[in-house]
Amino acid sequence: MNLSTAYIEWEQKTLEQGRELGRLEGRELGREQGILEGTRKIIMRLVNQRFGEIGEPLMEQIRKLSTEQLEELTDVLFTLSTTTDLEQWLLHAEVKVNRLTDL
Repeated sequence: MNLSTAYIEWEQKTLEQGRELGRLEGRELGREQGILEGTRKIIMRLVNQRFGEIGEPLMEQIRKLSTEQLEELTDVLFTLSTTTDLEQWLLHAEVKVNRLTDL
């Protein structure tokens, strides 16, 4: 085996390892995105059951929430009495995110 053959074999092995790593990372990212989207759908259904149809601006705010924020909303959703309470909660969540991004 000469140097060029060894290099070609190393290069092919390295490329295959890179592809496999990319597939694994892609699956993980897809899994995380799927969980986030599923959580959003459930929250939207719960919000609609709790308050009836809500306006597009509130729906858009909920769509922008992180997984952690969606979990927090799940914890407090049934303690909120009105859509105004929901708006206030969403405003508070937005303020928290803005503070974190300003750091």
